[in-house]
Amino acid sequence: REDVVVNGDDRENILKNAPERKDGAFVVPKTFEE
Repeated sequence: REDVVVNGDDRENILKNAPERKDGAFVVPKTFEE
């Protein structure tokens, strides 16, 4: 199959179900400690 380009500019719709977000991006919890 060929890849299909879709509109990814709908940031609010994409992030509306994110458990946590900051500055328009998903917040990912740390998986290890330093």
